[in-house]
Amino acid sequence: MPQFVVGGGYSTAITMTNPDPARAAEVTLSLTNLSGSPLETNLNEILPDGRLRSSITMTIPPLASRSVNASEGSSATLNVGTARLRSNARISAYALIRGAGPQLTVYPASPARNVIFDVRRVQSNGISTGVAVLNLSTEPATVTIRFHARVTGEEMFRVERTLSRGEQLSRYVHELFAELQNADFAGTITVRSTTQLAVAALAFDPTGVVTIPVVPIE
Repeated sequence: MPQFVVGGGYSTAITMTNPDPARAAEVTLSLTNLSGSPLETNLNEILPDGRLRSSITMTIPPLASRSVNASEGSSATLNVGTARLRSNARISAYALIRGAGPQLTVYPASPARNVIFDVRRVQSNGISTGVAVLNLSTEPATVTIRFHARVTGEEMFRVERTLSRGEQLSRYVHELFAELQNADFAGTITVRSTTQLAVAALAFDPTGVVTIPVVPIE
């Protein structure tokens, strides 16, 4: 899952379901911060010795579900990162991010090298778009992000970033391109990479946050 938030008044709950009617699933959930290092927090409970942890392993029986809750006190520092699930059997999962406003549902992203999604910003209405890009490879990724005009598809701007193994890039779209810092816009973003990525796009407005479809492209 390319987006995980805890602290600063936010918490994340990840729910996993085992759809197999006969086989139990052994699942390990691991958290990393934006630089790919372990992100330690309270997972499901505060340990007796007060230690934080960045991973948790559980068994999910056939046709059962398990939830992992990550939360800290309201005065805790905001931590943003990613959640990775490893399982010996097929599972489904989603995350709920809760904060001061409406909760946000985040689903696992399918690995892809090249994707496209819609973006827009209307400053007077508080509308904006954010993107999270996670390098799934054990090798560095060269990632090219392009902004395209909505009507013509013409490339208008581009930026290139290098992400180390497991590193995540999370930004509002207008923070990625100097030309869009103070502008309203509507268009599409393409992300192309030398390695497999997980990409999530989020639309923000005063009423809440929704997940934008991210579509693989050739």
